[in-house]
Amino acid sequence: MTYIKPMAIAIYIGDTKPPLKEYFRQFVDELNDILHRGLCINGHQIKLIIRYFVCDTPARNFIKGTVGFNAAHGCIKCTVVGEFDKKGRHMSFPRIDCPLRTDESFRNKTDQDHHKDDSPLLELPINIVEDVIIADSLHLFFFYYVNWTCKSLKIRTFPLTLCQCTVLAVSQLPKRLQM
Repeated sequence: MTYIKPMAIAIYIGDTKPPLKEYFRQFVDELNDILHRGLCINGHQIKLIIRYFVCDTPARNFIKGTVGFNAAHGCIKCTVVGEFDKKGRHMSFPRIDCPLRTDESFRNKTDQDHHKDDSPLLELPINIVEDVIIADSLHLFFFYYVNWTCKSLKIRTFPLTLCQCTVLAVSQLPKRLQM
């Protein structure tokens, strides 16, 4: 079968975000049906799999029902608790030895402060931690470019705002996308 380009599943515009469960209900129901039965296109039965969900950071937090990246429990890869610096007005994640999030710990809400809402995506056969990837320009380019430039010019920067496990996940992203 030939390559099929990725497609937009949902686009929303409004003054506020829609209710998560209502917004995704039809999508999750239809996708589960397609994953179970497959699709018939031009007489060919096609089995579908979910490879990744690609979203910017606010959309990723919304569809997973989690707090934002700058919240104390906002790391998407581990359970580090951020520390807010009132003087510098930023959240930093100084520890690198915290337990990693897993699909099981996410579904069981082991870190309750990381969750804001129950995500309908949990009804899909996906790994909610690994399959909703970091894909926004802040994490993939600008954050590293600014840090690299500052280090090259020997300019002091504020403490990392991402925990080390997120930095590692971003550095491994090109390998995952080639799978």
